[in-house]
Amino acid sequence: MMRVEDFAAIVRRELVDTNQSAHGAAKSHDLPEDAIRSVLDGHAPRLDRLIEICNALGLEIYIGKPRPQPRGIDPAALLDILKKRDELLLAAIRAMLGRGP
Repeated sequence: MMRVEDFAAIVRRELVDTNQSAHGAAKSHDLPEDAIRSVLDGHAPRLDRLIEICNALGLEIYIGKPRPQPRGIDPAALLDILKKRDELLLAAIRAMLGRGP
C-alpha cells in the first residue's frame, strides 16, 4: 500500500524533473492552487484529486493485480552481442584503413 509520504516523494520528483512548481503545475491544469502543495505537506488527497494530480503531472495510476516484471537480458547473451558488435566495428575500421578483415 502506498503511503502519503511515498506519493508526495513521487510528486516532488516529477515537479523537479519537469522544472515546475507545485503552484504552477496546479494552475496550468486548472487545479486549486494548493492541491499539489497539500500533498507535499503530507495531506492525503481524495481519490478524484489524486487522479487529477497524476493527470497534471503525467503520472500513471494503476490498480490491479501485480504486473509481470520485465525480464532482464541474460548476461551471457549481452556479452555475445557486445563481442559481435566489437568485431564488426573492428572490421569496419580495418577496412577503412585498407588493412582487410
